[in-house]
Amino acid sequence: MKPAPLLATLVILAIVASLIIWNTKAPPRDSLDPAPLPPSDDFFGDIEEPGPVVLLEGPLVPHEDMVQFVEKHLKRRFRKPPVFTPVPAIEIIEREKELLSAWDRLEETGRFFEAMGWNHEFTPLLDNLITIRVGEVRGYLNGEENWILHDFQPDDPRDQVALVELLARRLATEQLPPLPPQAAPATILARQHLIATLGVSTRKAFDKTLPPSKPSLHENIRESLMMSVPVFFYELASYPEFQILPHLKRPEVPLAFTDREAANDAHALLQLPEQKPTFTQYSFGPTILHILLYQSEEPNSVRPLAATLRGDKLEENEEGFLWTLVFSNADAARQVHQVLSQSPTEPTKPPRRYEQQGNEVTIAVALPTEDGENLPTR
Repeated sequence: MKPAPLLATLVILAIVASLIIWNTKAPPRDSLDPAPLPPSDDFFGDIEEPGPVVLLEGPLVPHEDMVQFVEKHLKRRFRKPPVFTPVPAIEIIEREKELLSAWDRLEETGRFFEAMGWNHEFTPLLDNLITIRVGEVRGYLNGEENWILHDFQPDDPRDQVALVELLARRLATEQLPPLPPQAAPATILARQHLIATLGVSTRKAFDKTLPPSKPSLHENIRESLMMSVPVFFYELASYPEFQILPHLKRPEVPLAFTDREAANDAHALLQLPEQKPTFTQYSFGPTILHILLYQSEEPNSVRPLAATLRGDKLEENEEGFLWTLVFSNADAARQVHQVLSQSPTEPTKPPRRYEQQGNEVTIAVALPTEDGENLPTR
C-alpha cells in the first residue's frame, strides 16, 4: 500500500469508527483494566469548529518551563536542548513504514498473528502497526531527530500536553542504552512500552497543571483510530497506560537501570524479574503472553503468571507455528496450560493445541492448507 492511500485509509477508518461510537455508544473492547468509556453524543456535539491553522515556519524550541517540568518529573536532564523540526503527517507515516518494512520477520509475524486470530487477513500487519504507532500523532522521534506536525499550535493547551509527552519520550530514549543488533520482538516491545509509559506518566502529570479542557480533534481522531483496529492491537497500544502505569510507583525508577539491557529496564518497569534468555531465537516475551492469557481470565489473576515467563521462541514449518514458552517452574506452566486449554475457541480461528511438559508449554497453531488445517508438530 502506498503511503498516500494509507493516509487516506487511516482517515476513513477514523471517520467510520467515530460514527460507530456516535450511534451506538458502545463500551470499549474488553480490556485488561477498566478503560475510559468512548466519548458520548453530547461530547461530540460540543466539539468546536477548528479555527484557521497557522503552519510552523521554522524549528520549534519548547518553552523552558516544559523542559524543566519533564526533567523534574523523570529526575533526569536532557543531554542537549531539544528542538523539533516541523513536518507533514505523510512524512511521519512514510518514515514509520520504511522502518517497519525493513524488519526481516514482518511477514512471518503477520502470518503468526493471523493464525492466532489477532490480525485480520484483509488488513496487513504493517497497516495495523502504523495505525497504532503514528496514526494522528502530533510528533515523532526519528532516530536522533525530533519531528513535530507542521500544524502544531504552540499556544493550544492540548498540543502543549502532546509536546510534553514527546519531550518525556526523548529524555527516556536518551537515557536508555541502544537496542542490540537483531533484537527480538520481546526486547523491542519492552523498550517501546518503557518509553511510552514514561511519556504517558509525564503527560498526565502535566495535564493536571492546566485548566480543564476538552480533547482536541486530533485526540478524538486518534482514539477513533484505536477503536478501529483489531482488539489485540488496541490492547497492545493501550498496554502502557492501562497495564504498566498503574503499577508504576515512581516514574524515574526505570531509568535507574540504564546499566542493564534495554529489555531488562522494561522488565523492572513491569515489575518482572530480570529475564535470562532461555532461547536466542524469535521471542515475544511476557507482554504478548499476558494479552493472550487475559482473553480467558481476569487480567489481574494472570499477570503473576506472565511474570513467571523465562523465555520463549517461535518456530514456523509447513503446517503452522510452534510457540514454546519456558516458565520458572512446572506449577506456573501447569496453570498457564490450564488457562489456555479452557479458553473458548472461536469457529473462525484456526485450531490450536496446548501441551505442557515440565516447565514448558507449547502452543501449536495450524495454517490453512488445501487438505484442511493440520496442527504442526515438533
